[in-house]
Amino acid sequence: MKKRGISPLIATVLLIGFTIALAVIIFVWVQTFTEERVGKTGEIVEAEVVCSTAVELGIEKACVDSSGVHFIIENRKGNDVRGFVIRLENDAGDQSEVTDVNQLIKGLEVGSVDVQTQTLAVPVSAFIVPKLSINGKISLCQEKAVEVFITQGC
Repeated sequence: MKKRGISPLIATVLLIGFTIALAVIIFVWVQTFTEERVGKTGEIVEAEVVCSTAVELGIEKACVDSSGVHFIIENRKGNDVRGFVIRLENDAGDQSEVTDVNQLIKGLEVGSVDVQTQTLAVPVSAFIVPKLSINGKISLCQEKAVEVFITQGC
């Protein structure tokens, strides 16, 4: 019995076909990957631009008593602040507690924010990061964070 392989012409056509199919798959993957990266980078840049121009906080009061930590926060720009991430620290700086506060303070208004401490006995400072809604997504504006010292007794 005589064994025969495929002819060199058919082998060449198959090899070229596989190469073209592989090239198309790689091209589509690279294009999708690039579009996703450009979209994410654009969102990040837009969030940074909006944060740098649309947020300015003023802390009018920061005090602690037996019921928790109380802040009076002024929104000095016309955009609404959708909430805050607040990090409280003790006097030694070796303990901290992070709280996510979803409280709206409208543009050019003053609001009261109250935080209950869970593990921190006596916080002495707070690091307050505002949150904005940018294109329907909540973004932290870390470059506009405010650090404040907390007074004892309100």
